[in-house]
Amino acid sequence: MALAFSLVAALLAILVQKWVRDYMHVFNRYSDSLKSGRLRQYLYEGCWYMPIVAEFVPGCLHVSLFLFFAGLGNSLFKINTKVAISTIVPIAICGVLYIMTIFLPIISPRSPYENSFSGIIWFLFQKLHVRKYKDWGPDGESKPVDKNMAQGRMQLAMEETEARKDRDARAIRWLIENLTEDAEMDKLLSRIPGSFNTDWGVEVWNKVGEREQGESDANAQGDVGLELSKRINRSFVTCKNRGLFDREESWRKRTRACVESTALLVYHANAKFAWFGDIVEPLGNIGTSERTRESSLAGRDQLFVMRWTCLSLVAIRPILENNREARSWVGLGVDLFEDPYDTGNREALESARKIDGNLQKASECLFRLYHALREEEDLTEKLKEILCGCESWISELERFDVEAYRLKGVDSAIFVERDFVAGHSHGVTSQIPGILNDLDLEPASGKKKRGT
Repeated sequence: MALAFSLVAALLAILVQKWVRDYMHVFNRYSDSLKSGRLRQYLYEGCWYMPIVAEFVPGCLHVSLFLFFAGLGNSLFKINTKVAISTIVPIAICGVLYIMTIFLPIISPRSPYENSFSGIIWFLFQKLHVRKYKDWGPDGESKPVDKNMAQGRMQLAMEETEARKDRDARAIRWLIENLTEDAEMDKLLSRIPGSFNTDWGVEVWNKVGEREQGESDANAQGDVGLELSKRINRSFVTCKNRGLFDREESWRKRTRACVESTALLVYHANAKFAWFGDIVEPLGNIGTSERTRESSLAGRDQLFVMRWTCLSLVAIRPILENNREARSWVGLGVDLFEDPYDTGNREALESARKIDGNLQKASECLFRLYHALREEEDLTEKLKEILCGCESWISELERFDVEAYRLKGVDSAIFVERDFVAGHSHGVTSQIPGILNDLDLEPASGKKKRGT
């Protein structure tokens, strides 16, 4: 019987190989894609149970082997009992292990230890609807796992559970630790921004950056984030030399991936900005090249502009915090905003709100005065009469002018600070949307000196 099963397995192996080869060659010989596609579908629908037949070949070999062992043990018992026992014991151990591999995929679906009969047992097992998985569709109900073992494993692997989230985080850590080529890093960089587009991706990256209780920066998880940050920094450095890229589009793709990946890792994966090195200059070059301010005003490419802006604000913060000159000009501007005589306290925010209210009142007075003068065609005779009727508005405007005198100093402090930060940030602040968008390019006091 062992000989018969082995010969059947050999014959089936030859036939299956011939069938598959003929099936592949028939529709590949035609250049007409429509004819080839129709022929392929025609033959495909005639391949009844081909996977089962192919799986039957190693099954026959397994049966043949155990039949041979059974016959060998029976023959040895007739010759010598001690020799038979010493032979049957290792065979029995191997037999037990083989039987275990039949049931291991059913006990633990992630187990790779299976054989040709595992699929049959899985099918029979699932006939009883024993194992289910959570379907995150519209109904969100638990459904039976598919009777096909490969499909069933896929369903269990894709089930959105905390276990899967931990697996995803471990997979990312493994990937970072085992990156060796720059080409692999480019692929990872291009994929990182898209992985944050869902809540699930954000939570997974959060887990990647998490540290266990008592874990220090020198330990494994911290090293993973640090290693990824160093690699991204090297990509930033290569972006400084555009000559390394064969096309402008390649440089642009690399720089955008670096910016977005860095911003997302800092904000969502607990990465330290200092890990990425000095990237202020590349950020300034990228902002100038991408015209982030113009894109923001035009409503284009908002996602990239937002991420670049957030990262730029983090990048220039140390410049403001650690430079005494910058802080002194900021302090001067805040002090000039503070007016204890008007607000009753030294809160610059309250004073700024009061100034904003005064500007609105001044605007209303000017519009009323404009409409009063506009209604009269001949102003030579009635001008004095009209102005007398607007004395309250004019006096209000004069009061605002006196109160606004100190704003000249605020104006100068703002522009000095702006120029200082722009110089130390390699032009990053000049491209940040919303900063000085509606202000003149120089302080008002400087204009008045030139008579403009």
